[in-house]
Amino acid sequence: MHLSTLFDPSASELAGHLTFYSERFELSREDIEELKERKLVRLIETEALPEMILCQVLVQCETVTRAKITFFNPSFVLPQAVYDDRFLNRDLIEASERHGGFWLELNVPLKDSWIRFDFSYAL
Repeated sequence: MHLSTLFDPSASELAGHLTFYSERFELSREDIEELKERKLVRLIETEALPEMILCQVLVQCETVTRAKITFFNPSFVLPQAVYDDRFLNRDLIEASERHGGFWLELNVPLKDSWIRFDFSYAL
């Protein structure tokens, strides 16, 4: 996975952490499967999801070694098949109901070789 993001000075000031964003990211079903294998997300059954979900991304650098990544799309409606097995999709359903649309949050080490970060400070 490659995340190319831009610095957001306003969000950084509000959050108290360096914050970066991307307006467009194609989150694939394979990406979610890999996140599950690496135990970065749980309780998401990918079979019920489409092959790709167009998202926005926020990356908040919480420490010098860890970041919180949020994939979201407020206009995406979770497929009915996701709700058919509420237990296996509990994390996705709860986060999406709290925030609306599609919402997936995870904490990752910045040195994780599978996720490549491209932080840009261009304003």
